[in-house]
Amino acid sequence: MLKFDRHMLILDALEKEGTVSLSHLMKITETPRLSIQRDLKELETKQKLKRVHGGAILVDSAHRGLPKKIREHEKVAVKKALCKCALQFIHKNDTICIDASTTCSYLLTYMPDIPLNVITPALESFRDLACKQNVTAVLSGGIMNKDTQNLVGSLTIDVIKKFSYSTCFISADGFDCNRGSLELDCEESMVKKSMIDVSEQVIVLIDSSKLSNTKGIVTCPVEKITRIITNKSMNISWPEEFNNIVIFA
Repeated sequence: MLKFDRHMLILDALEKEGTVSLSHLMKITETPRLSIQRDLKELETKQKLKRVHGGAILVDSAHRGLPKKIREHEKVAVKKALCKCALQFIHKNDTICIDASTTCSYLLTYMPDIPLNVITPALESFRDLACKQNVTAVLSGGIMNKDTQNLVGSLTIDVIKKFSYSTCFISADGFDCNRGSLELDCEESMVKKSMIDVSEQVIVLIDSSKLSNTKGIVTCPVEKITRIITNKSMNISWPEEFNNIVIFA
C-alpha cells in the first residue's frame, strides 16, 4: 500500500473514532508496526494528529477533554452517588483494582476500613487510603501523565498484572451498547485493559451524560462487563439485554 493511501486510512480512522491504537492501524493498513510509527510521526509533524503511547489521537481530540482540575468539580453529586452504590460490591478480604478516573476517586474516599488489598494508578487519590488501617494499598508505579496526573505506561501495567482481582472498578469517556466502554486516551485505555484482563468481575461506573459519547478505543467489551452503575436519564433507553447488569444509583 502506498504511503499516501495509508495516511488517508489513518486519518479516516481517527476522524471516525477520535483515537486509534497501533494494532488497529496495523490491521487496517496491513502494514508493519515500524512503518505505522513512521507514518504517525510524519502526520504529527504536519499537525494532523497527536501521538500517544500505543496509538494516536486527533489534534482537536487532544483538547476535547477538560483538564482534570475542572473535571474533578463536574457532576460531583452524581459521581459520589455512583461510588456509594458500588460499595456493595466490595467485600472483606477482596483484592480489587480501581482506575484513576475522577469518578472512581470517590470510591477510594469512601472505601470501608476492612481487610482489603487495593491497587490503583491514581496518584492523588492513593493518599485517601492512608487513614484506612485495615486496607493494604498498592500504588501501581509508572510514568506520570502530566495532563491527568495518573500513572501510565508499561511499568504500571506490569505491576497491575502481578495480581489477580476479585473486582475491577473503572469509569469511561463513553459507552457503546454494541461495543462496550470507550476511552479517548490510548495510555489510559491500555492500563484499564490490563486491569480487566486479570479481574473476575468488571464494574463500570459512568454518569449518563457520557452514554451518548460513542467515539474512542473499546476498553472493556460488553461481554466482559459484570455491572454498569449509572444514574437515570430520560434520554437513555437501554437495550433489553442490559436489564440484568445495569444498576441505577
